[in-house]
Amino acid sequence: MKITHIGISLATVLTIVFSAAGCTSEQSDREFSNGPEASALDSGSDVENGESHIVHSFDYARGDTPENIVTTDSSSREFVATLLNNTVWWSDGHTEKVVPGSSDAVTLGVAQDVEGRLYVAVRSKDESVAGVWRRAADGAWTRYAAAAPDAGLNGITFGNDGTLFAADSVNGKILSVSPGQPSFNIWLDDPTLEPTSSADPIAASGVNGLKVFDNHLYASNTAQRTLLRIPLSERGSSSPEVLVSGHAIDDFAIDSSGAFYLAVHPDNAVIRVDATGEHTALGTSADGLDGPTAIAITQSGVLTTNLGLLGTEHHPAIVFLESEVTTRAHP
Repeated sequence: MKITHIGISLATVLTIVFSAAGCTSEQSDREFSNGPEASALDSGSDVENGESHIVHSFDYARGDTPENIVTTDSSSREFVATLLNNTVWWSDGHTEKVVPGSSDAVTLGVAQDVEGRLYVAVRSKDESVAGVWRRAADGAWTRYAAAAPDAGLNGITFGNDGTLFAADSVNGKILSVSPGQPSFNIWLDDPTLEPTSSADPIAASGVNGLKVFDNHLYASNTAQRTLLRIPLSERGSSSPEVLVSGHAIDDFAIDSSGAFYLAVHPDNAVIRVDATGEHTALGTSADGLDGPTAIAITQSGVLTTNLGLLGTEHHPAIVFLESEVTTRAHP
């Protein structure tokens, strides 16, 4: 199956992702060739075959760098990943451009509503593009909610009442939009959500991943190396509670037991933290991890996206890691 090349360069992607934060990337001025086509889903590879393995490899030279992931069926064998270059990739190998005609759209967080529709966070300097886009049943993408062009949209998630939450990693805020509203508003502005510096991409990324579970909104702050818990009914009454510290978490997932699965980007690690606080390493660079950014829970483990961007290996991929899991609470 062919992976269609989308014409936004990796240099442009890096500029949009990092320039808003005031930092630069050493790769941002590189020249990237079109290179060979990225392979389709690895021949003969079962997503869950009982062992940790690379499910699919992307072509770094083409700018095909997966940033977020969500499973789209109950068997967890079908899943969708956003690539930074204005692209959504399906596990059957086909791709779609989210914002037709855009020269700078960068696609990050992905979520699914109760009706199965996909939503993707889009960063852009174009005020007619920046925001969250939704895919209709006929495959057409339209903007669901607008965001400011300087917003560093990242992880997105739905509340039980249909409210869509979005992390603004650059400005250190959580945004929200209610059904039927045209644009995002600030839901929470707190020092625990802020980045720490503009000197490098990790320090420049504040609140990053978001998930709703058990009447709380959970949020990771990559720069401050924390996982936070915020009561949905009492936001602003006190600072978010720090549940986990010491890991530069990008995005994460939660299973129904309350265990967290953390994508620790700079450490090339995925860590499980159970309800008692016990930490278990599920995968490292030895398992093929290269800048893990997001997690999706499957029936016998987790899928993680390798951004493959900030390190030296440059191996963008989707990796399956075997793990004991309970029913997923949130993808």
